[in-house]
Amino acid sequence: AAKKFCRLALPHIDELCFSVHGHNAQTHDSLTRHKNSFSLLKKAIQNAGSGAKTTCCTANVVLSRRNILVLPKILSYIFSWTHIRGLLISLVAPQGNGLTHYRSLAIRLSDIRAIAPTLATLSRRRKMPIHIFGAPLCALGFNPVISNDVTWSPRTTISYTSQRVLEIVQGDKPTRDRSKSPKCRACVFDDPCGGVFT
Repeated sequence: AAKKFCRLALPHIDELCFSVHGHNAQTHDSLTRHKNSFSLLKKAIQNAGSGAKTTCCTANVVLSRRNILVLPKILSYIFSWTHIRGLLISLVAPQGNGLTHYRSLAIRLSDIRAIAPTLATLSRRRKMPIHIFGAPLCALGFNPVISNDVTWSPRTTISYTSQRVLEIVQGDKPTRDRSKSPKCRACVFDDPCGGVFT
C-alpha cells in the first residue's frame, strides 16, 4: 500500500495477487479481522495500476457463507480495476482458523454448482481467466475452463510456521487435504480433479 515501496518493488515482481474478500470495508474487514485492511487493499491496487506494466495483477476471493451473497458485488469491484487480469475463487480450506470454523464458513457444493455457469460465462465475455479452487469438477458442471485443478501447476511454497521456523512445501498436485469418494473412480476427470475437502 506504500507508494514508494510499490514503485521500488514492482519492477522486480512478475505477478501480484490481491486478496479481495469483500466489495466494501464492512465485508472485507470483518473477514480479514484487520481494521482498515480494505482501505490498504484499495491503495495497493491503485499503486500497482500506476506502476510497472510488466507485473501481472490477479485477485483471489475466499468464498464463504459470510460473503457468497455479495459475490456479484465483489466481482464488480474487482472488474472495475482494469489492470487485474485474472481471478481465483477459493473455497475455504480446513486449515488453521478455516478448520476451527469450517462448518460455519464452508459453502455447499450445490452453491458452487449454481454459480459455476455464470463464472464460466463471465470468463469468456471478459476474456479473463477465472478459476475455482477446492471444488471437484462435477460441482463445476465438468467445465475444465474454470477449474483450478486443471490449470494448476507444481509450485514451492515458503512460509514461516507459528514457531517462526522457515517451512518449505513442495506441491506436486492440487489436493491440499482433499480426497475422493469411490464414485470418483469412474469419472473421466479422475486424474486432474483433486476431489473434496475432508
